Amino acid sequence: MKDDVVALDLVLFSNLIHLALHASDGPKALALFSCLQGMGIKPNLKAYNTAITTYCKFDLLWDAKQLLLHDSPPTVSRSTWSHTPPSLPR
Repeated sequence: MKDDVVALDLVLFSNLIHLALHASDGPKALALFSCLQGMGIKPNLKAYNTAITTYCKFDLLWDAKQLLLHDSPPTVSRSTWSHTPPSLPR
């Protein structure tokens, strides 16, 4: 049982954020994104795109714009063309 511990890394967080979004749990997705950053793990493009999609889905457009234009690091393209939202369940 002790060997079953999963490392908290970028891949795990990115997948959890994505799953929370698909479960329509925006607050959980955004809390996971904040936790990722709080642990000093640098989000990748997938994590940023999922966070932006979550903000948009829940009509938090100012927050989406803030993240897209100001809070993303230079290593993540600030072009809106890089934002490809995942398909969402209807």
